[in-house]
Amino acid sequence: NGARIMLPYSLTDKNALIMYKNAGFNTLFIGYTFQYNAMDEELKDTKLIKIMDLAHEIGLKCFVWEKNLHRLTSRTHSLIDPENANGETVFVSEEELDKFVASCLKELILHPAFIGVSTRDEPCKAMLLAYAQTLKAMRKAKPDIYINANIALGYHDFLGAGQDLDISTIERYRKNL
Repeated sequence: NGARIMLPYSLTDKNALIMYKNAGFNTLFIGYTFQYNAMDEELKDTKLIKIMDLAHEIGLKCFVWEKNLHRLTSRTHSLIDPENANGETVFVSEEELDKFVASCLKELILHPAFIGVSTRDEPCKAMLLAYAQTLKAMRKAKPDIYINANIALGYHDFLGAGQDLDISTIERYRKNL
Protein backbone atom coordinates (compact mmCIF):
# COMPACT_ATOMS: atom_id res chain seq x y z
CA ASN A 1 0.00 0.00 0.00
CA GLY A 2 3.02 2.26 -0.08
CA ALA A 3 3.32 2.55 3.69
CA ARG A 4 6.30 1.13 5.50
CA ILE A 5 6.67 0.48 9.19
CA MET A 6 9.38 -1.14 11.23
CA LEU A 7 7.90 -4.07 13.08
CA PRO A 8 8.41 -3.96 16.84
CA TYR A 9 7.45 -7.62 17.11
CA SER A 10 8.94 -10.79 15.74
CA LEU A 11 7.97 -11.71 12.20
CA THR A 12 7.24 -15.17 13.56
CA ASP A 13 4.59 -13.80 15.95
CA LYS A 14 1.28 -14.75 14.34
CA ASN A 15 -0.75 -12.35 16.50
CA ALA A 16 1.51 -9.45 15.51
CA LEU A 17 1.14 -10.28 11.81
CA ILE A 18 -2.64 -10.47 12.18
CA MET A 19 -2.56 -7.06 13.85
CA TYR A 20 -0.59 -5.63 10.86
CA LYS A 21 -3.03 -7.22 8.41
CA ASN A 22 -5.99 -5.82 10.34
CA ALA A 23 -4.35 -2.37 10.32
CA GLY A 24 -4.47 -2.46 6.51
CA PHE A 25 -0.99 -3.65 5.59
CA ASN A 26 -0.75 -6.25 2.85
CA THR A 27 2.99 -6.83 2.44
CA LEU A 28 5.91 -7.74 4.69
CA PHE A 29 9.45 -6.65 3.96
CA ILE A 30 11.61 -9.48 5.24
CA GLY A 31 14.96 -7.78 5.39
CA TYR A 32 18.48 -9.04 5.81
CA THR A 33 17.69 -10.23 9.35
CA PHE A 34 16.24 -13.34 7.70
CA GLN A 35 18.30 -13.27 4.56
CA TYR A 36 18.20 -16.08 2.08
CA ASN A 37 21.22 -17.30 0.15
CA ALA A 38 19.96 -19.57 -2.62
CA MET A 39 23.46 -20.99 -3.12
CA ASP A 40 23.89 -22.10 0.51
CA GLU A 41 20.58 -23.53 1.59
CA GLU A 42 17.26 -24.92 0.54
CA LEU A 43 14.34 -22.64 1.24
CA LYS A 44 12.27 -25.34 2.95
CA ASP A 45 14.40 -25.45 6.09
CA THR A 46 14.91 -21.74 6.68
CA LYS A 47 13.33 -19.38 9.16
CA LEU A 48 12.44 -17.31 6.10
CA ILE A 49 10.10 -19.99 4.76
CA LYS A 50 8.39 -20.24 8.13
CA ILE A 51 7.73 -16.50 8.04
CA MET A 52 6.50 -16.70 4.44
CA ASP A 53 4.23 -19.63 5.30
CA LEU A 54 2.74 -17.69 8.20
CA ALA A 55 2.33 -14.56 6.06
CA HIS A 56 0.52 -16.58 3.39
CA GLU A 57 -1.76 -18.15 5.99
CA ILE A 58 -2.75 -14.66 7.16
CA GLY A 59 -3.06 -13.24 3.64
CA LEU A 60 0.13 -11.16 3.41
CA LYS A 61 2.67 -11.01 0.58
CA CYS A 62 6.44 -10.85 1.15
CA PHE A 63 9.46 -8.99 -0.17
CA VAL A 64 12.60 -11.06 0.42
CA TRP A 65 16.26 -10.11 0.77
CA GLU A 66 18.30 -12.59 -1.29
CA LYS A 67 22.02 -12.24 -0.66
CA ASN A 68 23.26 -12.91 -4.20
CA LEU A 69 20.85 -10.52 -5.90
CA HIS A 70 21.72 -7.82 -3.39
CA ARG A 71 25.41 -8.37 -4.14
CA LEU A 72 24.85 -8.14 -7.92
CA THR A 73 22.95 -4.85 -7.61
CA SER A 74 25.85 -3.47 -5.57
CA ARG A 75 28.50 -3.96 -8.27
CA THR A 76 30.13 -0.93 -9.88
CA HIS A 77 30.88 -2.47 -13.26
CA SER A 78 29.19 -4.56 -15.93
CA LEU A 79 28.22 -8.04 -14.81
CA ILE A 80 29.12 -9.35 -18.28
CA ASP A 81 32.88 -9.69 -18.76
CA PRO A 82 34.04 -12.98 -20.32
CA GLU A 83 37.69 -12.40 -19.44
CA ASN A 84 36.99 -11.93 -15.71
CA ALA A 85 33.95 -14.19 -15.27
CA ASN A 86 33.69 -16.06 -11.98
CA GLY A 87 30.07 -17.23 -12.26
CA GLU A 88 28.97 -15.42 -9.08
CA THR A 89 29.45 -11.68 -9.63
CA VAL A 90 30.78 -11.54 -13.20
CA PHE A 91 29.50 -13.68 -16.06
CA VAL A 92 30.62 -14.83 -19.49
CA SER A 93 27.34 -13.79 -21.12
CA GLU A 94 23.90 -12.38 -20.46
CA GLU A 95 22.55 -15.93 -20.72
CA GLU A 96 24.85 -17.08 -17.90
CA LEU A 97 23.76 -14.12 -15.74
CA ASP A 98 20.12 -15.00 -16.49
CA LYS A 99 20.71 -18.62 -15.37
CA PHE A 100 22.39 -17.51 -12.14
CA VAL A 101 19.62 -15.04 -11.27
CA ALA A 102 16.93 -17.62 -12.10
CA SER A 103 18.68 -20.09 -9.76
CA CYS A 104 18.59 -17.49 -6.98
CA LEU A 105 14.85 -17.00 -7.46
CA LYS A 106 13.91 -20.60 -8.29
CA GLU A 107 12.48 -21.63 -4.93
CA LEU A 108 11.29 -18.19 -3.86
CA ILE A 109 9.02 -17.62 -6.87
CA LEU A 110 7.19 -20.87 -6.14
CA HIS A 111 6.01 -19.65 -2.75
CA PRO A 112 2.49 -18.17 -2.84
CA ALA A 113 3.44 -15.32 -0.46
CA PHE A 114 6.40 -14.19 -2.58
CA ILE A 115 5.90 -10.88 -4.35
CA GLY A 116 9.45 -9.65 -4.91
CA VAL A 117 12.97 -8.97 -3.73
CA SER A 118 14.82 -6.15 -2.10
CA THR A 119 17.87 -4.87 -3.94
CA ARG A 120 20.75 -2.52 -3.07
CA ASP A 121 19.56 0.57 -1.23
CA GLU A 122 20.54 3.95 -2.62
CA PRO A 123 22.77 2.76 -5.45
CA CYS A 124 25.37 5.22 -6.63
CA LYS A 125 25.62 6.17 -10.29
CA ALA A 126 28.44 3.66 -10.86
CA MET A 127 26.10 0.79 -9.84
CA LEU A 128 23.31 1.55 -12.29
CA LEU A 129 24.57 -0.66 -15.15
CA ALA A 130 24.89 -3.75 -12.92
CA TYR A 131 21.56 -2.84 -11.31
CA ALA A 132 19.86 -2.71 -14.71
CA GLN A 133 21.45 -6.00 -15.81
CA THR A 134 20.26 -7.73 -12.64
CA LEU A 135 16.73 -6.33 -12.87
CA LYS A 136 16.47 -7.41 -16.50
CA ALA A 137 17.51 -10.95 -15.54
CA MET A 138 15.01 -10.99 -12.64
CA ARG A 139 12.20 -9.98 -15.00
CA LYS A 140 13.16 -12.85 -17.33
CA ALA A 141 12.87 -15.28 -14.42
CA LYS A 142 9.60 -13.77 -13.17
CA PRO A 143 8.07 -11.08 -15.39
CA ASP A 144 5.69 -9.79 -12.69
CA ILE A 145 8.29 -9.62 -9.90
CA TYR A 146 8.24 -6.53 -7.71
CA ILE A 147 11.56 -4.98 -6.87
CA ASN A 148 12.12 -2.95 -3.72
CA ALA A 149 14.80 -0.33 -4.30
CA ASN A 150 15.35 2.78 -2.24
CA ILE A 151 16.55 5.45 -4.64
CA ALA A 152 17.53 8.43 -2.52
CA LEU A 153 16.78 11.68 -4.30
CA GLY A 154 19.74 13.97 -3.80
CA TYR A 155 22.20 11.13 -3.44
CA HIS A 156 25.73 12.53 -3.56
CA ASP A 157 26.38 11.34 -7.14
CA PHE A 158 23.57 13.47 -8.45
CA LEU A 159 24.33 16.55 -6.40
CA GLY A 160 27.27 18.70 -7.24
CA ALA A 161 29.64 19.64 -4.44
CA GLY A 162 28.03 22.27 -2.25
CA GLN A 163 24.74 22.29 -4.18
CA ASP A 164 21.34 22.35 -2.57
CA LEU A 165 18.46 20.13 -3.59
CA ASP A 166 16.42 22.06 -6.15
CA ILE A 167 14.55 21.48 -9.44
CA SER A 168 17.80 21.26 -11.45
CA THR A 169 19.04 18.55 -9.08
CA ILE A 170 15.84 16.58 -9.63
CA GLU A 171 16.24 16.92 -13.41
CA ARG A 172 19.87 15.68 -13.24
CA TYR A 173 18.72 12.78 -11.10
CA ARG A 174 16.00 11.80 -13.58
CA LYS A 175 18.44 12.05 -16.48
CA ASN A 176 20.95 9.79 -14.77
CA LEU A 177 18.38 7.17 -13.84
